[in-house]
Amino acid sequence: MLNIGVLVGSLSSRSYSQKIANWLMSNQTSVHFFQINYEILPLYNPDLEDNSILEWQVFRSVIDKMDALIFVTQEYNFSIPGGLKKRG
Repeated sequence: MLNIGVLVGSLSSRSYSQKIANWLMSNQTSVHFFQINYEILPLYNPDLEDNSILEWQVFRSVIDKMDALIFVTQEYNFSIPGGLKKRG
């Protein structure tokens, strides 16, 4: 069975992106969907790569266990929202 991580581009629980992700995860077939929350992550700092903080280590270990990732997000100024940019 495939494990698919779902990252939602809005941190608001009432966003359309979150509603779409909830619908996707509730209509499971032969895959397992897991929403991967990133709101507790501090801003990325490349100077800390050698001594990565615990939150980043946990986030990366969860991502490594996924067979695929789906990003559910709106377009924002011809790009993705700031919360999803440069996150490790």
